[in-house]
Amino acid sequence: MSDPLDPRARARQAVDTCVHCGLCLPSCPTYDVLRWEGDSPRGRLFQMRGVLEGTIPLTHPLLSRHLDLCLDCRACETACPSGVVYHAALEFVRGELDRVTPAASGARWARRLCRTVGSPRRLRMAGTALRLSARAGLLRAAVRIGRRGWLGQAGRHLDLVASGVQGGVRRPAAARGLPRVPSPRERVGFLEGCVMGELMGETGQRAVALLALSGAQVAVPADQGCCGALHLHLGDREGARRLARRTIDAFGRSGVELVVTHSAGCGSAMKAYGVLLGDDPAYADRARRFSAGVRDASEYLASHLPQPRHPFPRRVVYQDACHLRHAQGISAEPRALIAAVPGLDLVETRHPDQCCGSAGSYNLTQPAMSEALLERKLDDLLATGAQVVVTANPGCLLQLRRGLARRSPATAVVHLVDLLAAAHGVGEPGRMGAAGRPGS
Repeated sequence: MSDPLDPRARARQAVDTCVHCGLCLPSCPTYDVLRWEGDSPRGRLFQMRGVLEGTIPLTHPLLSRHLDLCLDCRACETACPSGVVYHAALEFVRGELDRVTPAASGARWARRLCRTVGSPRRLRMAGTALRLSARAGLLRAAVRIGRRGWLGQAGRHLDLVASGVQGGVRRPAAARGLPRVPSPRERVGFLEGCVMGELMGETGQRAVALLALSGAQVAVPADQGCCGALHLHLGDREGARRLARRTIDAFGRSGVELVVTHSAGCGSAMKAYGVLLGDDPAYADRARRFSAGVRDASEYLASHLPQPRHPFPRRVVYQDACHLRHAQGISAEPRALIAAVPGLDLVETRHPDQCCGSAGSYNLTQPAMSEALLERKLDDLLATGAQVVVTANPGCLLQLRRGLARRSPATAVVHLVDLLAAAHGVGEPGRMGAAGRPGS
């Protein structure tokens, strides 16, 4: 009998579970745009079955095109009545493709990004350079040049990054501004995240302040680094395993039983460490315990945070991050936290479960499809008349800010943590500016 934790066995189980009923088709973003069976979940599962059975070679010219176009948003898993673990097959076969076929230009960009976020030193250097460039106005100038075609795809990358850079200098998430907690109920760890920690450090500070306000003693290990989520999505299983071990070790030294993250993609990856390291004799038990103690910030705060004190009289729409709604099954908690803010009018889109086209590095590797999905999402959001869009994942935040800066500059996009910090008057700064953006 095959090991149920073996990645090939899990991939085979996923393709064997699919009964090709087609109920996943309406939920698939790429199928919804292209109406092509090869770019649907069951079509991709059919192709992956061929790879596993040896009837479709990994070098087939169409295979990587169809699989690379998948966002790994996992909406098909939510829709599937048979419980197909689609991502297990996709991530395994992507890893096999990466092993035997040359990387396309977009994939090379993604791999370079992985090497950067996976190395604290490289990430720190890149973050410092980006913040200094943003302060000097160089990022926006480079974006304008890139849009005119001088820098090609690099202009798009810079545009995404420039839309999310916070602050002038990086400070640890627990640097200052914490409310006093005389007798904390429990000690929790906080994952800053690689991209969030470097480019959106102020949001991390507010998250720690909210956790403290909820009665927790918060530990923010300085040596935590990247959790490996991006590596896992790209099929780099060994890279993800290496970073998972490092993350478990970092929080293990802090003596915490719960680890909270404000990034949906990170939370999804860390909740799967028990499977990812299930065959590692030194880490299997630790990984299972670690995964059982991972919480999204909205999960934790929904049951611990007191009622907000400051009114926020604006119309707000919440955009679900795919790896929060589909991978973690969390959608009610963020909405409950938002709805509790005094004076706030929470509205819904027609298609809250549809992807915005960010999907980790997807907006860099598949720009045409990402743009099509973004435009559809912007139509949905703007139809609500909301003044503020709230989301809970860094990739979604950057993607939506970039799109709305073009379509509706007056519409603000903020992280859920930033909205809650404003409503509770904690963190730095503690209030929202007039346009609904974080500001003093």
